Amino acid sequence: MQTKLEILIVLLLVLSNSHGILAQDANLREWSDTTGSFKVQAILVQQTGATVTLKKEDGSTITVPINKLSEADRKHLASLPKVSVVPIDALKDLTTDDLQPLDQGRLVILNADPLPALVADGEEQSGYLSYKPLQVVAGETDAYDKISRPFIVDRDAGVFAMSIGRRLAGQPNSQRCRIGRVRYGATSVELLVDVPETLDLLDHHESSGISLAICGKDDLYRGGELLLLQGVGDAAKVQVKLRRSLPGIERPGFKPNVTWATLLDAETAAMQIDDTLCAVNLVKNECLFQIDKMYPGATPAASPGGHYLAIPSSGKVVLVESRSGETLGVVKIDSLLNPIVGFDPSGAILLIGYGNQVSLWSLSEGRMIREIATPAPLGDVIGWVDRNLILTSLAGLIDTELEMPIWHYSLPLGKLTSMQSGIIVGDTSDSTMVIRTLPIPHPSVKQMQKLVTRPGALLAEPGCSVAIQVQTVAGVDQAQVRAGVEKAVARAGWKIDQAAKIQLVANIGRGDKRDVQITDLGNSLSTGGKTETVSITPFTATFEIRSDERV
Repeated sequence: MQTKLEILIVLLLVLSNSHGILAQDANLREWSDTTGSFKVQAILVQQTGATVTLKKEDGSTITVPINKLSEADRKHLASLPKVSVVPIDALKDLTTDDLQPLDQGRLVILNADPLPALVADGEEQSGYLSYKPLQVVAGETDAYDKISRPFIVDRDAGVFAMSIGRRLAGQPNSQRCRIGRVRYGATSVELLVDVPETLDLLDHHESSGISLAICGKDDLYRGGELLLLQGVGDAAKVQVKLRRSLPGIERPGFKPNVTWATLLDAETAAMQIDDTLCAVNLVKNECLFQIDKMYPGATPAASPGGHYLAIPSSGKVVLVESRSGETLGVVKIDSLLNPIVGFDPSGAILLIGYGNQVSLWSLSEGRMIREIATPAPLGDVIGWVDRNLILTSLAGLIDTELEMPIWHYSLPLGKLTSMQSGIIVGDTSDSTMVIRTLPIPHPSVKQMQKLVTRPGALLAEPGCSVAIQVQTVAGVDQAQVRAGVEKAVARAGWKIDQAAKIQLVANIGRGDKRDVQITDLGNSLSTGGKTETVSITPFTATFEIRSDERV
């Protein structure tokens, strides 16, 4: 629930079709009519030419004609800054050349050579945007709005941009897009674009100031044309530099769908259109290469410098050179799942996530440097919030030095962007969207990290000697269990010494007998099958670290 002293109301992303004067006021104040008999404590939500909308302390809103307000209220309204809505006029007035469909280019076949050592392709950690407190109410939203993730458009000044696209099937008047910009220290959002057409930000290339967007989607939110925009980061007016239609847009049936896109430089984008990955120079309309038949659900990642593309597929990740499509090498994983992939801000580490496993590949060393198992599945990987901290949606905050999750966060609804020591999100947990930053890790977790990493804080620290004991029930391969424990000991940096004071005890036992229901689905999931009850006795597994009386 919003507090009456901290609400900051702005008019970005409201669902009104009015293009009148917009104003906002962060202060709760008393409003009254010309007679003085009507008074209400409220915050100004919207001002059009003839009316104002006020939000009361209980969260309800009222609309009042301006000419019915007291003279003091009218003077207050006149003192507020006006926010102009800047439509992109060029959306409806483009040359035929700009509407040329994207070129289709050279087909690349991925090979399976091991990935060698490569040069890191990213930024110094010191250039990573740092967390600062920010909370701005951005207006009403609902389930039909298509909200982009927050894009960092100026890390020096701490500026972010977001878009909300909208199109309801069968309702042409529902088409709309707004692009807003917010900066550290601001109490409102700058409304840059408000157009009656679908438009979604896909990426922003910070060094050039160019943004990639897509507009004109159909009732199924597919198809449309790609746009290169200028001015999202630093100008008062956003301009369209170029527009290209998608390949296959003219064919009957489902329109092509851009499922992932990123700008490699000011002119070149890597995109996944349906099941085809391609790299295209949009200005020259030249497809550099394309890879057909991407695995369903596999989402690529580009290195921070834009030189590498990590392409996930069943049981492996392929790294390619982003301008030529040349296969640089393959990292294999012990899973048939499509892994989640991502680069750290320095471009030196490739993250490979699947199930409840995080693997970190060092590009400069050409080898796997970490393999971390988590108790819970990873969910989405939000990104790095510090050099050794990775935030995930389900497994929590993972410390890659301790090789374990150290905190679980209940993250807000909406698409998140990570920064150093925090995240930014367009939080849609309520009907009102709030653009806010959150500190991760928060102070108590930082304090816990200091305690854990101080000398003598851990019973078994890297470099110490440990003895191994393996206890199993009949029918379990004890040697195989021991080999697994020895592998984990080596990864933790411990030394095996059976005379050591510290003991690692692995115990494989049997639980209580229980009845479970098994259904034979037959040859079809739709027809079902016979259900029977069977008795099983499950295995159990425990692992303890002991030293004298301490466990």
